[in-house]
Amino acid sequence: MLSAHVLNRRAALAALAGALVPTLAFSGEPMRPVEREAIAAYLNTLDPGVMSPKKLIIEEVTADTGFAFVGVDGAERETLRKEMPQATERVIDDFLRVLAKASPLQIPSHLVRRNVRFQMVQVEDIDRLFDATKNLGLSWESFYKAYPDAAGLVRISRAGIDEAASQALFFMSLSYGGLRGTGYFVLLHRPLGVWRVLATEQAWIS
Repeated sequence: MLSAHVLNRRAALAALAGALVPTLAFSGEPMRPVEREAIAAYLNTLDPGVMSPKKLIIEEVTADTGFAFVGVDGAERETLRKEMPQATERVIDDFLRVLAKASPLQIPSHLVRRNVRFQMVQVEDIDRLFDATKNLGLSWESFYKAYPDAAGLVRISRAGIDEAASQALFFMSLSYGGLRGTGYFVLLHRPLGVWRVLATEQAWIS
């Protein structure tokens, strides 16, 4: 289980999405190599002209169900079916399974282009910046003092995989100050051995 301090900070960040994150269960299950490869491939699609010289500050723990789905009230599967009709039932099933518990996030840096700048940060480091005793504005000031070249704080979920259909589905959010941020679902496919974006869909915006 994550500490109460972590949960308080997560609740503050989740206010970006308009809701509080429930108590998180932490899983020791490692990400599969195919998940790591798919997420790295997506980072390679980000426009370096937009991001550079900014750096993505990525939390080392994966996003879970409570952060990805806001105001859905148990209709996660129906939401994905409606918003991402290209996704197979198998990839949705696997995504909802791995999304249920937070896990260590692993991004193989050797698979990410050098002009896509990112930094993995420990949960404890972000916790100190987003102290529950401080208001959100002061917390973001502390964040940008610690990471002056940051594009924002990124959270990425584990990826659901359908090997037969060569699909991967995951969630990613970018928060960048105050109550500003967006979260979205990403569906990739790999018909010829290279992961490519098949669809993206906004999950929430604030």
